[in-house]
Amino acid sequence: MFLLIFHERNQIIKKTIGNKRGHTIQNLKIEDYLVGLTPVSNVTYQKTLNIAMKKEKVAFHLYHDLVSSTDSQQLRSLFLYLTQEKEKNKLLFHIEYDGHNHQLY
Repeated sequence: MFLLIFHERNQIIKKTIGNKRGHTIQNLKIEDYLVGLTPVSNVTYQKTLNIAMKKEKVAFHLYHDLVSSTDSQQLRSLFLYLTQEKEKNKLLFHIEYDGHNHQLY
């Protein structure tokens, strides 16, 4: 599941990045969109899904904020599309998380 989402995201970026060259990017204040994590070697599948859900939520907020930061309709459409993708991914992780928790009980 993680690899599929990663592959989809890379395909979207490859399709759109060439068309966006020349646009000025303002300070994204990326520190506002980081998920604080302490690396551990024995992370559980549940914890991994939880981290993925948090990252999707943060990415959703980033793309949502970027919608209002550009005058380009093409970029707005891209960022709106990416917000929808982030919502979809978070839902997939949530369903997997709930299903995995159900199996444990």
